[in-house]
Amino acid sequence: VADEVRALAGRTQESTVEIQTMINRLQESTKNAVEKMETSKNEALKAVKSAEEAGNSLSNITSSVSQIDNMSIQIATASSQQSTVASEINRKVNNIQELSLKTAQSSHEILESAQMLTERSAHLKTLMNQFQV
Repeated sequence: VADEVRALAGRTQESTVEIQTMINRLQESTKNAVEKMETSKNEALKAVKSAEEAGNSLSNITSSVSQIDNMSIQIATASSQQSTVASEINRKVNNIQELSLKTAQSSHEILESAQMLTERSAHLKTLMNQFQV
C-alpha cells in the first residue's frame, strides 16, 4: 500500500507540475493577448485621431474651394462688366471718329465757302471801283 501511495504521490506531483506548466503557458498567452489588445487599442486610437485630422483637412479644403468658387464668380462678373464698359468706350470712340470726319468735312466746306466769298468780295470790289468818280 505504501508503494501505491508513493506512486500516487509521484503522479500527483507530476500532474501538479504539468498543471503548473499549463497555467504558466496560459498566463503567458493571456499576457500576450492583453498586450496585443492594448497595442491594437492604441493603434485604433491613432487611426481615429488621423481620421479626425483628415476630416478637418477636408473641411478646410472644402471651405477654400468654396472661397475660390466665390472669387471666380466675382472675377467673371468683373470681366463681364469690363467687357461691357470696353464695348461702350469703343462705341463712343466710333461716334467721336464719325463726328471728327463730319467736322473735317464741314471745315472743308466752310473753307471752300470762305474762298468763294473772298473771290466774290474781290470781284464786287472791282465792280465798285469802276463806279467811283
